[in-house]
Amino acid sequence: MNQASSPTTSPRSTSSLAWGLARRAASRLTRAAALFALGLAGLACVAPAQADERRFTFVYETTTTPPGAFEFENWITWKSHKNEDPSYDRFEFRHEVEFGLTDRLMASVYVANWSYTDGKSVDGDGVNYDSSGFELIYNLLNPAKDPFGLAVYGEYNGGPDLHALETKVLVQKNIDRWVLAYNVSLEAAWEQEDGLWNTECEFQQTVGVSYEVCPKFTLGVELLHQVDFPHWSEQEEHQLYAGPNMSYRAGSWWVTVTPLIQVTSNHAEPDFQTRLIAGINF
Repeated sequence: MNQASSPTTSPRSTSSLAWGLARRAASRLTRAAALFALGLAGLACVAPAQADERRFTFVYETTTTPPGAFEFENWITWKSHKNEDPSYDRFEFRHEVEFGLTDRLMASVYVANWSYTDGKSVDGDGVNYDSSGFELIYNLLNPAKDPFGLAVYGEYNGGPDLHALETKVLVQKNIDRWVLAYNVSLEAAWEQEDGLWNTECEFQQTVGVSYEVCPKFTLGVELLHQVDFPHWSEQEEHQLYAGPNMSYRAGSWWVTVTPLIQVTSNHAEPDFQTRLIAGINF
């Protein structure tokens, strides 16, 4: 008497099934995220905006705050997961007061820059006050009136173990609802470690593209490229980050967020960065 053999599943079939389920799950998550973004955009477009917000978080625009106007900004930057330390987390906070001096000149005061760091590779986990500082932005060309926008930027930060000077050149082009922006910067830093002051230079470029879905809601992308030069001579491995951004504004307040992922293979730097800036105008 012949007995029917029980069906068996090969490893290849199991792998294909798992892959198919993963693809369907990813597709559903993608559709859900798209529907969420469209729903948020729909809610954002109900009423006109009044606030003058930042479209980007890593890229500066060339426009400046009107004279006599004030704005208070809170920054949160979360850096996480290093190849050599998957448990690495660093939260950087900045509290900034921004005010317009003239039609072209804007100043900002960093009331406090502080951070919380945790991870196996970190010496001395916990909260740390880093520095305070200020910045100046001078607008040379206005993107709304001139063929493109152009501005120069200067910044100083100082604390118990840090002194840093940074300069930037800001370029911006407005095309209908699109805004394209590019920054190039050079920062010199003197940082104290174990009683010794070390010098370092950082070269950085940022690129941003933003589209105004409606007066209250914008979507875009940002790129961040960094190269460090310890002691002003040695060049370390560069890193490139890329990711989307989203900005929402209503009345006198606004919020912008940008999650970035490292697309290079610099294992000494975090694989992920997310920055959120929330501001209110006075």
